[in-house]
Amino acid sequence: MDGYADYNRPLALGRVGADIQLAYCWVHARRKLIEITRAGTAPAAEEGVRLIGELYAIEAEIRGLGPNARLATRQQRLAPAAGRIKQWLELNRARVSAKAQLGEALSYIAKYWPVLVLFPTDGGIELDNNAVERTIRPIALNRNNALFAGHDAGVEN
Repeated sequence: MDGYADYNRPLALGRVGADIQLAYCWVHARRKLIEITRAGTAPAAEEGVRLIGELYAIEAEIRGLGPNARLATRQQRLAPAAGRIKQWLELNRARVSAKAQLGEALSYIAKYWPVLVLFPTDGGIELDNNAVERTIRPIALNRNNALFAGHDAGVEN
């Protein structure tokens, strides 16, 4: 998931069990870095994209395996890759102004770091929530389209 605050509300209100923990989405963290690389030369952002890409390359190799096999590979290979990202994050946060676009992206990753790196501890956690977002996209689009049903001004917009 992304950093949308309402996702934390069920936990705060005690609506879900204490054994449930939110896992955040690497695509959202990566997207902020990609936006920076598209705007111009940004070696630190490019390095971050490459490091996150390592996670996805390893995950692609183990996709379809059972949770126990995924967990074993994640602990052996993904945990060290996440450690390299953590080193990159700490190094660049010390170098970059927090108000710069890269600094904001790094702050986002640092803020959610504990929940971005849950995957080496559980073979069932996904690196991102793309599958869920693809599944609910038609529902969200239909809901938004229905807002304008029967209203001429909405159709014109």
